[in-house]
Amino acid sequence: PVASGNPIGSDGRIATYREPAIRLMRTAKDDPKGTILLFPGGGYRILAAIHEGSKTAEFLNQCGFDVAILEYRINSGPGTRDLALGDAIQAWRLIQAGPQAFGLHGGRFGMMGYSAGGHLAARTTQALAGNPKDIQPDDLILIYPAYLDEHPKDNVWPNVLPPLSPKGRLFLLIAANDRQEWVKSATIYAK
Repeated sequence: PVASGNPIGSDGRIATYREPAIRLMRTAKDDPKGTILLFPGGGYRILAAIHEGSKTAEFLNQCGFDVAILEYRINSGPGTRDLALGDAIQAWRLIQAGPQAFGLHGGRFGMMGYSAGGHLAARTTQALAGNPKDIQPDDLILIYPAYLDEHPKDNVWPNVLPPLSPKGRLFLLIAANDRQEWVKSATIYAK
C-alpha cells in the first residue's frame, strides 16, 4: 500500500478528504489473475477505507488479484457524485493505459464497489459504455449497491442503467432485508 493518501481515522473511515488518491495493493501470487479497481462505500460522505477497502483488497490479493483502491471525492457539495465519477473514470483510464507502470498485472480488469461505491462502479461502467474509446470492465462486482433506484425528475428511467451491450460479467450481491427500493433496483439492474 502507498504511504500517503487521505487520513484514515481510528474508526477505519476517511472523513476528511484532501484529494483523489489510489492505494495500490499487489498480489504475491505467482499466477496473478488481473486487477480490480475498488470503490469503498460511505454514502458519498465518508469512505469505509478499512472494511470495504484494505480488508477487501487483502482478500482479493489472496485470490490472485492486484487491487487499486480509489479514494474518490466525498463531501464536496451538490456536485459530489459527478466529481466522484470524474475521479473514477480517470482512475480506470490510468490503470488501463499502463498497469505495468504501477507494478500491476494485466489480465482481467474489474471494478468493484460497496454501497455508494457500487453506485459509482455502475455509473462508471455506464459512462465507459457510452464512449467507444473506453474499455468496459471484464468483471463488475456490485456489493449492496445504493441509489440505483433514483430517477431524474419527470422520467421513468433510472439515472443508472447497465450498458446496452455489456462486455463483461456482473456479480451483484444484496441482502433481501436491505432497503426494499435498493433490493428491487438491484434486481432490475441485474436482469
